[in-house]
Amino acid sequence: MQQLRVLDAAIPPQEPFAPDRLPLLVVAVILSLVFSAAVLFIRETVDPTFHRVEDLRAFTRVPILACIPPTSTLMDRVGARLKTMGALLVLLTTLSIGIVAAYVFAAGNHGIARLIARMGS
Repeated sequence: MQQLRVLDAAIPPQEPFAPDRLPLLVVAVILSLVFSAAVLFIRETVDPTFHRVEDLRAFTRVPILACIPPTSTLMDRVGARLKTMGALLVLLTTLSIGIVAAYVFAAGNHGIARLIARMGS
């Protein structure tokens, strides 16, 4: 029969050992902003239209005979405003999801840390 002797007793931590929420929240905010910017950049890059005469001149060597100035109707202005609000909504949604995910991830670790601390004492 073997006998075991504990040389150093485990000391439970005074507070739960888990990731610090503030740096995790900052990383989530930064990642959500980068993701939103990437989505907007990709959307603008995929747009095949020419927005300025210089863009068309750079694309082709055919002479441009006329340039029709843009006409802005009420529906165009409403559409532009809705597009801006949609982009803002995507940004806020991504930011909110990142914050909630960081909170859930960090909050779940406190219970595990307490369980491990109880097992050691």
